[in-house]
Amino acid sequence: MQKLCIHVNQLSDLPPEIGKLTDLLTLWLNNNPLVTPPIDIATNGISAIREYFASLKEQETEITKNYDVFICHSSKDKDFIIKKILPRLKKRGITYWIDNEQIKYDHILNKIEDGLQNSKHVMVCLSKNLGTSNWCRAEYGAVLHKTIKETTGKKVIPLKLDDCDEKDIPLLLYDIERTSYGDKKSYEKLLDFLSKP
Repeated sequence: MQKLCIHVNQLSDLPPEIGKLTDLLTLWLNNNPLVTPPIDIATNGISAIREYFASLKEQETEITKNYDVFICHSSKDKDFIIKKILPRLKKRGITYWIDNEQIKYDHILNKIEDGLQNSKHVMVCLSKNLGTSNWCRAEYGAVLHKTIKETTGKKVIPLKLDDCDEKDIPLLLYDIERTSYGDKKSYEKLLDFLSKP
């Protein structure tokens, strides 16, 4: 289809999918009270409409990194994280994704994937309990794999919660510089890093 006539239809919003009609050359929109895209853009033709929707998509992509950090942890460490870690993050204005706040009755895998994609960094909470959590390995493993394949800017940050033994640290995280919750100076440095815009 190269021409599309939809005038006098009382359209206020064009669907973004209109830009996917790659063969479309002419679009007649006369006498429609358009709001999206604005009428001054729509009257400039299909190219201007495509550019408008593309710029909206770019803005949407920039906005989607709405968490500073995704918190990956064993469910056995949840109380410690809620009582000790989250209050400090909140106090510093660090936004975070944690399962008990984000997942209610939704599709768990979709929510975790969204959280990982929409977080700047991933903090893996190392403890004696971590080795028994297959969920954690799946979460940080995916990010490490992507980091190795592409330059994403996303960092995986191991945080030791307790005095877990070196053998409790997963091999994938072994060579990554880690911070200890018990070491106040290095923990503050981690918070400084996470609070950067």
